[in-house]
Amino acid sequence: TALAYVSLQTLLGPLRPGEYSNALFRFFVGDLLGMLVLLPLGFLLVQRTTRRQILEMFQAPSFWVLAALLGICLAAILMLPDDLRVRYFFPLFFAMGLMAAAHSLSGAAMTSNLIQIPLVISSAHSGGSPELLLELQIMMLTLHLTGLIIGTLVDERVRTQERLQDSLQLAAAGELAGSLAHELHQPLNALNAYAESAMLQAEHIRLERNRQTDEVLQANPAGATDHTRQLLLNSGLQLERTLGLIADETQRASGIVRSLRTFFTSGAASIREVDPIQLCLDSLKRLEVIARTSEVSLQCSSVGTIPKIYVDEVQVGTAITNLVKNAIQASSRAQNVEVRVLRSSQTLLEIRVIDEGPRLEIDEVDPLFRPFVSGKKDGLGLGLSISRSLIENNGGTLDYESTPEKCFVIKLYLEDHRSDEHLGSTRAASLYR
Repeated sequence: TALAYVSLQTLLGPLRPGEYSNALFRFFVGDLLGMLVLLPLGFLLVQRTTRRQILEMFQAPSFWVLAALLGICLAAILMLPDDLRVRYFFPLFFAMGLMAAAHSLSGAAMTSNLIQIPLVISSAHSGGSPELLLELQIMMLTLHLTGLIIGTLVDERVRTQERLQDSLQLAAAGELAGSLAHELHQPLNALNAYAESAMLQAEHIRLERNRQTDEVLQANPAGATDHTRQLLLNSGLQLERTLGLIADETQRASGIVRSLRTFFTSGAASIREVDPIQLCLDSLKRLEVIARTSEVSLQCSSVGTIPKIYVDEVQVGTAITNLVKNAIQASSRAQNVEVRVLRSSQTLLEIRVIDEGPRLEIDEVDPLFRPFVSGKKDGLGLGLSISRSLIENNGGTLDYESTPEKCFVIKLYLEDHRSDEHLGSTRAASLYR
C-alpha cells in the first residue's frame, strides 16, 4: 500500500520526484507499524482460547495497575514537545515489558494498541516535521517489536512448563500403571489356571454324567428319550463353553497387562504381522455389550485392498478399543460408530473411528491429548494420551479431524516403507514426550 500510495502521489503532482524515496520509506514504516499493532490482536481475538485469556486478563487487578502505570507514562510523554518525546520514550519500554511479562502476548498486543492510538492522534494534530514523525515511528516500531518478543517468550515458557508438567504427570501415570500391571499379572495368571482347571473338571463331570445316564437308560429303556440325553449333553457343553470364554478373556487380559507393563517400563513393542481389519473387529466385539446397553450400533468397513501391517497387536488394539469406547460414550441413542480401514497412500494405512456425536472445536482438541484432562465427569483423562503414546510407539500418529466427518484418525506406516526412525520398539520416550 505504501508503494501504491506514494507512486500515485508522485504521478498526480503533490509529491516531487526527489522526495519519492524518503516518502516511500516513511509510509512503509507507518504501514509496518500498523500491521504490527493490529494483526497480533486480531489473531488473538479470532481464537476462542485467547479471547478467554484476554477476558481473564481484564479481570486481573495486576492488568489495571499496569494499565494505570502505562497511562501515567503516556500522559507524561504527550505533555512534552515533539522534539523531546523520542528522547524520553524509554518509560514506555518499561511499562510494555512489565505488561508483556505479566500477561504474555495478550498483554503485549493490548498494550501496543493502547499506546499507538493516542500517539498517532497526538502526532497528527501536532504538525511536527516529517523527520520527527519518522523518528517517533521507528521508536514505536521498536517498542512494539520488543513487546511482541517478550510476550512470545513468556507464552513459550508457559507452554514449556505445561509440557514438562504433562510429561511428569504421564511419567507418574506410567509408573503407577507399571506397578498395577506387575501386581495384576500374578492374579490373572492364577485366575487363568483356575479357569482351565474348572474346564477340565467340567469335562470330567460331563463325561461321568453321560456314563451314568447311559447306565440308567440301559436299566430303564422305557425312559430313554433323545430329548433327555440332549438336555444333559447341552448343559455340560454350555458349562465348558462358558468356562472357556472366561479362560480366553483372562488370558487376553493377562497379555494386555504384560504388554503394557513392558511398554511402560522400556517402551518395547512386540512387532508382528497383523490383519488390521481383524484387529478392529476384535475391538468391536469386546465392546458389543457396552454398545448394546447404550443403544449404539457398531460397524466396521474397509475401502479397497487392505494390506497386513507390522505392529504390536496388543498396543494398537488397546488404542483402537479406547477410541471406540470414547466414541460410544460420546454418541446418543440410535447413533452409529464406525471403524473404517483404508490405505491413504502407498506408505500409510488409516484407521478412522467415526461417530455422530458433537464435534470438537479446534482449541478443544489439544487439551484432550494431555494427561489428566477429560471431558467426562468420571474420566481420568489418561485414555487419549496413553493411546497416542501407544500408536506413536508403533511408528504411527493419532490425531483428530472434524471435516468432512468427526473422527479420530490412526495413521500407521506400512512395513515396506517404514524406516527405523518410525519404529518405537526400542524407545520409551514416546510415553514421556
